[in-house]
Amino acid sequence: MSKRNTILAGAIAISLLTANPLWIQPAEASQPAAKAATQSGNKETAQQTKAQQNEAKRIPPQKVPKEMTDTITKLTRILPEIDGLKVSYAEIDFDRDDREVWDFYLVKPDDSDEDEDEDEWYDSVFASVTVYADTGELIQYEIENPEWTSTKLPTTAFAERKAKDFLKKVMGDATKEYVLNRVRMQNYSEDEIEYDGEIPHAEVYYEQLINGIPVNRDALCVTVDAQGHTLSYENSSIAYDPQDFPKPEGLISLDAAAQKYQAKLGLHKSYYTGLFNPFSSSANPRLVYETEVRGGIDPHTGEYIVIGESDEPFHSEVVQVQPTKPVRSVTNREEAEAVIESLIGVDLSSYRFKENDEDYYIEYLWMKTDEDTETSDYIRMEVNVEEGRIEGFYRDYDMDRADEANPTLITKEAALETAMKAMEQYLDPSVTQLNVTHMDLPYVVVSNKKGKQTGMEQAQGLSQFSGPAYELVFHPVHQDVVVKDFEYRIQIDPNSGKITSVKLGSSSYGELPPNVRTVSIEQATKTYLKNNPLALKYDLNEDMDEPTPILIYMPKKDQVYVIDAYTGKAEEFDEYDYYPY
Repeated sequence: MSKRNTILAGAIAISLLTANPLWIQPAEASQPAAKAATQSGNKETAQQTKAQQNEAKRIPPQKVPKEMTDTITKLTRILPEIDGLKVSYAEIDFDRDDREVWDFYLVKPDDSDEDEDEDEWYDSVFASVTVYADTGELIQYEIENPEWTSTKLPTTAFAERKAKDFLKKVMGDATKEYVLNRVRMQNYSEDEIEYDGEIPHAEVYYEQLINGIPVNRDALCVTVDAQGHTLSYENSSIAYDPQDFPKPEGLISLDAAAQKYQAKLGLHKSYYTGLFNPFSSSANPRLVYETEVRGGIDPHTGEYIVIGESDEPFHSEVVQVQPTKPVRSVTNREEAEAVIESLIGVDLSSYRFKENDEDYYIEYLWMKTDEDTETSDYIRMEVNVEEGRIEGFYRDYDMDRADEANPTLITKEAALETAMKAMEQYLDPSVTQLNVTHMDLPYVVVSNKKGKQTGMEQAQGLSQFSGPAYELVFHPVHQDVVVKDFEYRIQIDPNSGKITSVKLGSSSYGELPPNVRTVSIEQATKTYLKNNPLALKYDLNEDMDEPTPILIYMPKKDQVYVIDAYTGKAEEFDEYDYYPY
């Protein structure tokens, strides 16, 4: 957990409790825990709420009403982690349904206040607790305690048990309205644990049940460490109306849906270098089977349904390259300007220049403005200090842009040829094949100086946009397998054909394991489906303009898996930890 994460008080609470949580008075137990909210995910409406109209009001501890301090005292029976902490201050806020919530910020009695020594505050015990003002119901909670020094992860079974016990205390019998979805392990390096105060932990996620069917959305999350501390809790449930959800009638069988899904799955091999570690075990270079499919099967028609953004891949192809030897490097301004002139054909003699020396790279900047046309040209380059290797180049300009009514756009083939010539100057000599992905052309830069739509914009229904449009993404190909977490990107102006951005990253992806003696794709597919089988769920279709709940057969766990190509074992893959160059 990062330091001083402010707990947001926007969650919507659970439906009517059927057993009394510890903090609610008997007379309050019959009150609904939340007002009805729209099933669509309760998006913001045009009408302003109190939370939008008023900033949160900070209350000093001596002015916090007794009934609210009593709420914190009662919560220590559920959260022994906050026992002995004092209220530093509180804030009154309103959730999206204009329901009053209280945010409490707690510290140890001997810790300094926020406005005193910053270093002492950073190393102190800190907790934040958010409750509803009318019932005292816990919405969110988080604690950071530098005295806790756990260095290992809890087991999955331990985390599930601790989370279940905690929710029983918080919600009573209402826990029956939720189902466990997944446990996500969050590990840290020794340096992050020792110097940043991070604690390895497990995040236990639950989904709501409507008509006994899970809703494809995280509703509850409980975070625990190996010592059994509850590090955080968040309730983002929504008070759905079950009548708004379709009944599970006239559906194809789960087995039939699984066969359709298997045909769509399309597992394939990928290399990961270990430069970033999205896996649950190690950061070593890996060869795995994976899929980009994230959707499910329509339970009425058997057709594939996309969930969220489209998972259909852009057109890609493997191209041969011949890197120059030696790789072109930059050690001074003159060499940097020679690179710029070769890439985009710009004479920089009339540009203002600035150089910034950072710890690991040098930043070269060039800029030119034309007051008569109110246009400018800005160019930036980053160079690795030790190697003289260009890590990236970026151009933001509106000079020399086409502004005729019907500009001639370069073809994607011409854009690829331009990009390839640039790439070959800077690739590691060991790279002989690249997998290139042609991104779609979403915009056309054709706005004229008067700001009116040109003929092409009117014909294609495009809005005015000033920026690069063609983007090509290159991944090295090693032993006929794409290296997924190592990439280069080049953007090209479709009007002029000039390069506007180059992102190169590291020069070499290092040594990778051989693509031999691996399990078959049939075996990998069988293991993948066994590890995360399909289940019937509701999806809110939140990517739609007017979201409507639908039934769908989709993977039971909201977790991405890969199959180790050598062992054939399934392994968690965390897309949030996957940051390619």
